[in-house]
Amino acid sequence: NFFQAIGFFGFGNWLPALLSGKGATVTHSLLYAFFITLAYPLGSLICSRYADKLENKWQIVFSSLMTVVFGTLFALATNPVLMIICGFLITYSNAWLTFSYHAYQTEIFPTHIRARAVGFCYSFSRLSTVFSSILIGIILQYAGSQGVIAFIVLSMLMVMLSVGIYGPKTRGLDLENI
Repeated sequence: NFFQAIGFFGFGNWLPALLSGKGATVTHSLLYAFFITLAYPLGSLICSRYADKLENKWQIVFSSLMTVVFGTLFALATNPVLMIICGFLITYSNAWLTFSYHAYQTEIFPTHIRARAVGFCYSFSRLSTVFSSILIGIILQYAGSQGVIAFIVLSMLMVMLSVGIYGPKTRGLDLENI
């Protein structure tokens, strides 16, 4: 939860600062951010077409991998069009991550503690956003946009590996057998 919150909120909340840190003017960074954030509603709409076709565990892994790949490309990009495309695809993968992640959480806890457990996880991820936002501000100050993107990419690698390796399979199983 801690690392997925860094990946999701770290990019979305800091996008204008990341863009201006890559040399875009404030006006241009806000314009670029506008086009990039269009991926949230469009991504959710597109993802709804295949949300139930693949196990949530693997959707989390693939969406995290997508953030790793396009986050790395975003960090290396200097062309505004490439930054917008990579940013759009990161935002799309974050939209995909969020619905599959929250659905997966409801699948992995037994019925008698599900609401409490999911509520705790959700609250912990929001609390971790407070600390990661401070950390991102410090990283931005000392390592620039590339440092922040590296932090986000490493966080998404942690999500990808921890869920991919340790996350239980849930597809086709009774909730009480997971």
